[in-house]
Amino acid sequence: MVIDGNHTPLLGRSTASELGILLIGPSVNMINTKGDIVSKYSDLFCGLGKLKDYQLKIYIDKNVKPIAQPTRRLPFNIRKSVEEKLCELEEMDVIERVEGPTEWVSPLVVVPKRNSEIRICVDMRRANEAVKRSRHPIPTVDEILQELKWS
Repeated sequence: MVIDGNHTPLLGRSTASELGILLIGPSVNMINTKGDIVSKYSDLFCGLGKLKDYQLKIYIDKNVKPIAQPTRRLPFNIRKSVEEKLCELEEMDVIERVEGPTEWVSPLVVVPKRNSEIRICVDMRRANEAVKRSRHPIPTVDEILQELKWS
């Protein structure tokens, strides 16, 4: 507690720090901008941001019949851009070409960006119906506080 005036303190700064009562750290008023954070942790913000050395297992409900949806028609004026974007994503190892037949086919969705580029998406609504979801309930604040009460 800080009070105005010229009074003798009960605890000095060094004693309060040693007891863990006074914690000296960055100023509360210090504001980190996006640029500050990116420059400080530049190694975390470089590249594509892919998860490395991990194989994800997606559990599929065998009772759901696979569906090969028809492709959606693309306007002629964006076909070249779509092909270039698909090649770029394949080179970056984001997507891979499928050789041979597959039971599941989901349609491509092309979304225009503001800077006249395109974003490639896939409509996975039908395929997602077959995915078995793992449920991970998040405890409520009350549950966490109750657990902390006894620690």
